[in-house]
Amino acid sequence: MSDEPGTVIWARRAPGLRVVLFLIFAASLPFTWTEETEKGCSGGAAGAPVLRTGWEHLSHSFEAFAWVLLFALSPIALIFLIRQSRTWVRLLAHVIAAFSSALLFGLAHFAATFTLFSHIRLFPPALIGLGAAAAAALEAAARALGELGQLIRERRARKALENPPAPE
Repeated sequence: MSDEPGTVIWARRAPGLRVVLFLIFAASLPFTWTEETEKGCSGGAAGAPVLRTGWEHLSHSFEAFAWVLLFALSPIALIFLIRQSRTWVRLLAHVIAAFSSALLFGLAHFAATFTLFSHIRLFPPALIGLGAAAAAALEAAARALGELGQLIRERRARKALENPPAPE
């Protein structure tokens, strides 16, 4: 691995950042995320507003809760399991973590904002939680790009050793 002055190796910095982002996401779940107001049918009066927490949105069934748990814990576990692995293994793990984090963000966003016959109002804890999930996805994608750059540098160095330049 080259640590030249101009080289930024994002893939190896701040291993706890992903953990902190997922803790922020989890900490926002007990708070009120949304207020849903039923729309009146045929011009009727609107219904009473219903407040829902992040837990209510993401754990309405056991299957949904299991998926959320899988999408939240797999990127955290991967970052600690791959610390001393080969570059291509780290790249694969960060790509999986990026997809998993993006799926968690998409699932949480969909659960909080999708409705057919009511008006949704998001509260700040929802924005904080969704922002942390999105930042975790971007962080994993940035690490994957860093590992891809490292893989390319290693390959170029290996090719340079195999094919030395011809003397002039």
